[in-house]
Amino acid sequence: MVCCLNKHGNHDKNDLVFLSALGMAHLCSPPFINEDVDRKDTDPCRFLSETGCSLERWMRPYRCTWFFCDPLLESMKEDSGSAYREFINSLKILTLIRQKLIGEWERSPL
Repeated sequence: MVCCLNKHGNHDKNDLVFLSALGMAHLCSPPFINEDVDRKDTDPCRFLSETGCSLERWMRPYRCTWFFCDPLLESMKEDSGSAYREFINSLKILTLIRQKLIGEWERSPL
């Protein structure tokens, strides 16, 4: 899998804000924070298993949530155009909610 590389499998600050807001602050520590300095960026993602990502989609770094390779997108379009459109609309809504959450967190006094 081209996208499932170590350099893409790191949770960024916004991912950690999102997980914390969901009451999942305990996920904001290893292995979610990449502290494995021996791994190269080009190594497979540490969450990649034989059956795909070992994390549920909501737990993945956001870049992994919204990245879909061309073969997957084509397959989704072929299976059901309406399901594909519904999925894309849901992803847009998720993105807007996430941006609002992060904006509110950044404006909040610490």
